[in-house]
Parts: sequence; C-alpha cells; structure tokens
Amino acid sequence: MSETPPNTDIQRYTTTEEWGGRRLDAIVKANFDVSWNKAREWIQRGKVSCNDKVVLDLGQELPTGTIITLTPDAPSPAVLRRLRKEDVLFVDRHLIVVRKSTGLLSVPFEDDDNDSMEHRVRAYLTHLSKKKQANHSKGKSKGKRKSTGRNRGPASVFTVHRLDKGTSGVMVFARTPHAQEGLIEQFREHTTSRRYLALVHGHVEDTTYRSFLVRDRGDGKRGSVENALSTHVRLNGRGKLAITHVRALEHLPTATLVECHLETGRTNQIRIHLSEAGHLIIGDGIYKRGFKGDRIDCERLMLHALSLGLKHPVTGQELFFEDPLPEDFNALLQILRNPPPKAAPTEETTPEAPAEETPAEETTAAPSEDA
Repeated sequence: MSETPPNTDIQRYTTTEEWGGRRLDAIVKANFDVSWNKAREWIQRGKVSCNDKVVLDLGQELPTGTIITLTPDAPSPAVLRRLRKEDVLFVDRHLIVVRKSTGLLSVPFEDDDNDSMEHRVRAYLTHLSKKKQANHSKGKSKGKRKSTGRNRGPASVFTVHRLDKGTSGVMVFARTPHAQEGLIEQFREHTTSRRYLALVHGHVEDTTYRSFLVRDRGDGKRGSVENALSTHVRLNGRGKLAITHVRALEHLPTATLVECHLETGRTNQIRIHLSEAGHLIIGDGIYKRGFKGDRIDCERLMLHALSLGLKHPVTGQELFFEDPLPEDFNALLQILRNPPPKAAPTEETTPEAPAEETPAEETTAAPSEDA
C-alpha cells in the first residue's frame, strides 16, 4: 500500500550548497521527509516541479538554488517516459544495453501496464530514430534533394531476459528478431556472464547453491523441490536445475554483501536460494516466509545486476557492461557498515521496589516477522 501524503498543501524547497548537484529523488526524499518509494512515486506521477517545470527524471541533478515544488494533487501527465542518455550503456542497429532502476517492470505483464523498461527503451529508440531522420532530412535539403517526409512508427524492441521489478542493473534488449534469437541462445546455453550484488541477512560464506526449482512450492510461490512446503511436490516435483555461485565480499555486523554468479538463469533464482539458506535478501517481501531472524527494514530489494558479458549476436565481438551500485543501495550499505550504537540499559537501584517488577536488564519481546 502506498503512503498517504501528510497533506495536500503545496510545499517548496530551494536546494542549498549541500544538496546542489544531487539527484532529484534523493533531494525530495531527504528534504520532504518521505521514503524512497514515495519520493520516486511523486516524481514519476508529475507531482514535483523544478523552477516551475515538471520533472519526471528521477536522476536529474539539480544545481544550487533550484526551487523544488511539491503539489500532491497535481494531475499525472500522460507522458511516455524514455531513458536518459546516461542510462544507455551501448546501442547499435542490433541491440541496446541499458541500466534498469528498481521499482520498474522489465516488460509489461498486464494490458494497463504502460510504464516498463521495454516501454522506455522503445520510446528512447523511437526518439533517436526521429532525431536521425530529421538530421538526414536537413542534409538532403542542403544538397537540394527533396525529403520524402516518411514518418516511421515506434521502434521495434524484442525481449531477451528479465530482471525482477525490485532489481536494478544491467539489461539487454534486441532490436531485430535475428539479434533476439542469437542473444536468447546465449542465455539458454549459459554462455553469458552475469554477476549480481546482494545485501543479505546474516553471515554468509562462499558457497554454491544447487537445486531444482518449481513454479509452486505449495503456497503459490516458486521454490526448490527439496524445500517445498507441499509433501507432494517434495516427493513428485520435477523442477528445473538452478545453480548459483555465491562469494562473500564483506561481512557486516548484521548482514553480508555477496556477489552472485549465475550458472543458470531461472526466475527468482538468487532470491530463492538465499532465502532457503536462511539469508533473506534485505527488502525481499516475497520470500520472507520461514525467515526467523530480525529483518532489516528497507523499501527496495537489495539486489543489483552489476555486470553482463555476452557475444554480439551479429559481429561476434565480446562485450562487457557494468553498472555501479545505485545511490540507495550504497546508502544502506554505509549504514550497515557503521550501525548506530545501542543505548546501554539504565540500571536503577530502588531497594523498596516490589519483587514482581521487571528487572532493568530483561530484554523486550522479540520483534514480529514484519518488524
């Protein structure tokens, strides 16, 4: 359930030197005192303007002195969003490699899903095509050749793989059926190189998880046959082999930063393997069932597709792309590295205190699963 704005009054903030040059979503989160999800929702729904101009770009960097206006009841603009230029890692006639942000679908699932990575890639490529066409037409005009004026439709985009809605990082889309076929074959044969970073609960050591995944483990969610909730699934289930190699990069007081290398690419594979091992990814609300520890509060899934290596489906060139950790991921990592000190219990000596009073050193009840 989304948060309700504290009120419908217009609010304003002018960026100071401290916040000059920072991302819009980070500025809105901090200075309007809301969550990452709410800040991004407001921006994407056209509720935030900068110097009286509505800005839909979450990552737009604002100079000092920018007047940011929040209008909670402003109508959402019917605008097809496209990628920022810096979110495009590679593009040619055959494929496009992009950075996906958290909270965005890779592809539409329902008819009314009108904003996904696929939509944004198509909008970007369509804009790029029209821009090139306009430049080409100008060149023809200078050469005294009449332009045909042909107006091309939306650019073609073909899905190759998906990232979960909560996962950020590197994705590739094909621009032709031939390129799509070649790229899908690489994913099917596991010849691509894919590395993910995740922040998980608890202490994790280097290991490899190997199991057979099924669509329904007994509660409507995906899971391993070996750990299925349904006895029938455990005894008769035939899942697909999933192999995840995990390497611990940094042990934190309550969590571990891990690198995950996929040998196979099953849906939710990393999330399932880690949660079944007792190391739920921070922010994962889907596979939390059975997790017995204290959950670290976070509003996004702490899973990031760090890099992707593949062979160009047409030229055969080896390609490698990497997307550094996003700001919100890094922010939580810094907090976990330097957790605030716990307040020492106060000891009160009261000789006349009745015996039934709770001693000061007694701990409170353990938090619930949703804490």
